[in-house]
Parts: sequence; C-alpha cells; structure tokens
Amino acid sequence: MVPDAATVAAVFAPRLADLIAPHALSLLVAPAEYRPGDLARAAMDELHGRDGYRSVRVPEDIPELLQALAERDPVIVEVVNDSFEVVDAMRVEITRHLGVLPSVERLVAVLVTDTIPDHVSDQPFTLVLDHRDLAATRDEVAATVPDIRGQAMLIGRVLNHTGGAAGLLHITDPESVGYPERVVQASIPWAERIHDEVTADDRLRTLLWCGRIATDTLATVLGELTGQRPSLSDLEALRGLPYVTAPAHLPPGLPRGLSVALQRLALERDPESTAALCRSLSGLVVTNERIRATDRILLATTLRDWEAINSILASKGYLLALAERE
Repeated sequence: MVPDAATVAAVFAPRLADLIAPHALSLLVAPAEYRPGDLARAAMDELHGRDGYRSVRVPEDIPELLQALAERDPVIVEVVNDSFEVVDAMRVEITRHLGVLPSVERLVAVLVTDTIPDHVSDQPFTLVLDHRDLAATRDEVAATVPDIRGQAMLIGRVLNHTGGAAGLLHITDPESVGYPERVVQASIPWAERIHDEVTADDRLRTLLWCGRIATDTLATVLGELTGQRPSLSDLEALRGLPYVTAPAHLPPGLPRGLSVALQRLALERDPESTAALCRSLSGLVVTNERIRATDRILLATTLRDWEAINSILASKGYLLALAERE
C-alpha cells in the first residue's frame, strides 16, 4: 500500500522534532514539493500534541501571532505569498516583542519558496532548516516507500528520482531504472516555476542535461562549452539552491523527475538553443578523453545519445559496471 502525504510527514517527524526541540524560534524554507508546512506540523505534533499549538498565517494574522507570543503558546506561522518581505516584517514584530516578553515557548515559521535571496538574515531565528535538512534520509525512504527496506540501490534510486522531497516520495516507483513518469508529472509545476531561472544560468542549464556527474567533471564540461572553467567553490555553491540536491552519496544535481520535466519544457519553449546545447554535450562525450569514462556514459545516457554510448563502450565497456548511480 502506497502511503499518503500525512503518513510520509509522520515518518520525518521524530528527526525534525529533535532538530527543532532546543530552539524557541525556527524557520523552515523549501519549495512546495518538500512539504515544509506538513513537516512542521508533524514535528509540532510530536513535540506538543496535535492540539497543543496554534497555527496562524501572516501577514493577515499578525495580531493573533502577537497574542500567541504574549500568552506563550507554541505556534506555527505560515508565510503567505512566497514573500521574504513578509518574513522581514514578521521578524521585526517578533524582535520588538522579544524585548518585553520573558520568553517565547516555541515558534516555527514556514516559508514555501523556490528562491532564497543572498541578503536574508537568520535573525531572530536560531534554527533555519532548508530543503537539504527537509530531504528524506535513507532510513526515512525505507520507512516510507513499500518493500525497499534494506535494498540500498533502490533507496538511492528513489533519492535520485525525487531529491528526497516528501511530496514526491509517496508516488515514486523504485523499480523504474530510467525515471518514473508519475514523479515527472508531479514535478511539472515545480519545473514551470523555475524554468526561466534555470535556463538563464549556464551552470544550471548545463547541469540540467548532465545528470549527477562529478563536480570536477561538470567544471570541465562548462569550461569546454563556455571557454571559462568555473571554480569548484562556485559549483559547490549550487548545493544551496532549493532545487539542487545531493542525497546520500550522490553528486549534486537536480532530482531526476524534475530534470526530465525541465528538459521537456526546454525542448518545447526553446528547441533550437536546447538542441544546440545537447549536440555540443554529445560532442564532448565522444571526443573529450579528460572526462572520466563513467561520467561520459552518464552524460550520454542523460542525452539519450545511443551512438555516443556505443562509441564509449567500444573502448571503455569494462567500466559500465561502475556507472550505476541511481
């Protein structure tokens, strides 16, 4: 039986409750697919019981929020409209009242967003959990997806397909070697929200077609395509983007379901430029010996370039067994 979303959130609850418990003021920030609101409520259920806290929405419920703070009631605050400006306004109100209140029992703020500006301050929150913290662990995947407990390869495959997002785990198919179409379909709204941002950045646009290749290989590929090799620290910064994940032992990349949805959108909206990029990548796969063979195979598989795969296997076929990263 496939678990529903509430059951999935309950699996995450003990770990998140342990993270939140020492903190009076916490902020959860992640795309909708990670279900930060559901996970926050599951954690608060664990800490205070289902009826032991208030839920408010800001900015419209600021008076109720201030009342909860004054009465020292635990409270979940859901920020409306994907707005860091609202978070800033709430932060000002909380900080002002912290000056006159003896303490805050517990406040967990939730912001559903696809972007995180560089200038955002954590204050007064002492704990900020983003998509990396909200992503499922291997044990949580095993407890969520039926019939894969103890099967490390299938657990890794689920993490690759979904990025560990709670909103996608309950519809995945670990037996799907390429990608589960249900996860791709569920990722379409996510892909539509971030398409313009991803395709405007050469690093992300290339990463979209590279799968989970090693970071140094991505740097080589970008250097060949753009004429300027990026620093590894620049590429490591990609890990902080809300749609780039590095679950378990895997290199950073987009969840497979999301990347396929984005690839389809790119081919639909800008077919000429997308096709040109794919041709350039295919050329690198065949000719660039500086790219390790296993990553060349992964690149060719993502590009569905079967001729390139045949060419690589003709000389490097013995490495095929090392290419499995699903």
